[in-house]
Amino acid sequence: MVSGVSTWIGYLTVKYWKQVESTSLWEVITLCLLVVGWLMAINAVLMTLAAAFFNITTNELANWRRYEHFGNAKTGFRNPFHRGYWGNLVEFFCPRFYETERDLNKRRAAIKEKSPFVI
Repeated sequence: MVSGVSTWIGYLTVKYWKQVESTSLWEVITLCLLVVGWLMAINAVLMTLAAAFFNITTNELANWRRYEHFGNAKTGFRNPFHRGYWGNLVEFFCPRFYETERDLNKRRAAIKEKSPFVI
């Protein structure tokens, strides 16, 4: 959303500059702020896609030495949740429904009530 708005306002600003001969300082500052906002939006999109591509969160990537399942400084980094790049993207964009422990217990209790005898 931010990049779309920044792009549109930047386009209108450049179009205005072509019609008006003088350029004020405020117009230059406005365009610079729009470009910064646009670059930040692109950075956020790229970081989100990279996290999805490698199936790791920013916190896990920054603190991987603290988590045993990611390896240590001697063995190096390894991601046990990595399912291949395509599998990671599919998991990110099409998440499965994960049941909580409470939901599983309710479902097991309902099944036991329906059939008290094991066949």
